[in-house]
Amino acid sequence: KPEADSHSQVRLKKERIVFQEKIQFKKGDSTINQDSHVLLNEIAEVIKRNPQIRLISINGHSDSDGTRAFNFKLSGRRASAVLQYLVARGVAANKLQLKGFGDSQPIASNQDDDGKRINRRVEFVVNQQQ
Repeated sequence: KPEADSHSQVRLKKERIVFQEKIQFKKGDSTINQDSHVLLNEIAEVIKRNPQIRLISINGHSDSDGTRAFNFKLSGRRASAVLQYLVARGVAANKLQLKGFGDSQPIASNQDDDGKRINRRVEFVVNQQQ
C-alpha cells in the first residue's frame, strides 16, 4: 500500500497549509460537499502529523454576491463547519480557531464567475509553532 503522502495534495509550508483543490460547500450554505471529505481528511492528517503546530486559524472567505453581513456570517459558518469536521477526525480543538472575513479580502476580481470562484475559499494559517 503506498504511503499517504505519495499522492497527497496537502502540504505544510512555513505558515500555511496549502492545497490545490478547493473545499466545496452547498451554494449559499455551510454544508460541506461530500466531494471535499477526502481533502479535509488529508488536511486533518497533516495537522496530526505535525505536533509542532500549536495554533491554526481556519479563515473563511466569500465572493461579493449577497450582502456584506450575509457574506461575513456565511464565511464564519463555513470556517466553523471545517473546524468541526477536523475535530471529528481527531484534530485537537484547542489547536484550531476560526475567522470569517466575508468578502473583505478578495484575491481576484468579483466582476466575473472565475474571480468569484477564486474568492470563495477556506485558508489555513499556522499562527503558532513550537
